[in-house]
Amino acid sequence: MTLIHVYSSKTTHKVVLHEQSTNGFQELLIEYPKVESNIPFWSQFKKFKAIKNCINKALKQLNSIEFDLIHYHVMVPMVFLRKHIQQQLNKPYLITEHSTRFVNPEYSYSLIETKYIRDALKNASLLTTVSEDLLAGINNIEQASKTTIIPNVVDTNQFNYKIPENNNDQVKTILHVSDLKDNHKNISGLINVVTRLARSRNDFRLIIVGGGSDRKQLEELASKSGFLNEQIFFKGELEGTALLNEFKNCTFLSLFSNYETFGVVLIEALACGKPVVASAHACIKEFVTEKQGFLVEPKNEDELLKAFNKMLDYDLEEIFPPETLSSYVKDRYSLESVGKQLNDCYTSIIQNNK
Repeated sequence: MTLIHVYSSKTTHKVVLHEQSTNGFQELLIEYPKVESNIPFWSQFKKFKAIKNCINKALKQLNSIEFDLIHYHVMVPMVFLRKHIQQQLNKPYLITEHSTRFVNPEYSYSLIETKYIRDALKNASLLTTVSEDLLAGINNIEQASKTTIIPNVVDTNQFNYKIPENNNDQVKTILHVSDLKDNHKNISGLINVVTRLARSRNDFRLIIVGGGSDRKQLEELASKSGFLNEQIFFKGELEGTALLNEFKNCTFLSLFSNYETFGVVLIEALACGKPVVASAHACIKEFVTEKQGFLVEPKNEDELLKAFNKMLDYDLEEIFPPETLSSYVKDRYSLESVGKQLNDCYTSIIQNNK
């Protein structure tokens, strides 16, 4: 198996290919100079040209490799290069989509993007999405001939439940993890609710993990509430053990998004034995029920406040047994479970194209 990953970087001034292999798994990581332009069309053109140059560099590396199929992730901008790649490789392909653009009510694809998306779907051997709700959004543009749902994955070797050591901390922790894009994740709504909650009780803290361009204005909102660094804390971007510890040390996780295609932080929290409070989007209702936490109507701050009070008042380990939450994720979203589903898809496509 060979993975090709193309990404932009502010630290390089030319296309650079990083190649590594582990146990028969080859990675071609190709970085290109970040495209910066205030002219949208010109910026998109330069980005497309840069990505095409990267793909061509990768294709030269693939000349000596025999393989059976191509697996594309995320249709835009991939669809603009699909024909170029297929002409050179002539292999069946499947597409996995998990972009929120298909369910974002404030976003619509251009006529050109729509044309290429339709063409890619019509010729795909299989389309996989991370939720039924996302598939419905894609079907509004074009229905692929064959589809299946394969959820996001969580590494349960890292995200798992272990009985905690004695913890005498009487303050409970609400955790939020995202890229802090407020129009998507509605962190301002979360802060509004926590501000109201903090006026009536002080037995909790909100920890917000993530960076992004909206962080400054969100910190200003928290500062105006009077609870910044009192009951509302911003930790910035965290990775590895630091991020994992936030999941394992919290009381529960909250995701008050305006729209979603899945919400992978929810299964990461559940894997650690932590219940969740989330917006009741169709995709989230596919895997979060009353057995895993509480769902509230998107943007309904009153409902979120009620859910928070319940979570802070209840004996959560009795209502949401941590071992049960963790096992639920391991059975459905572990590397082994999702990997088997993908392998079955690969095998089916290869056999049908012999």
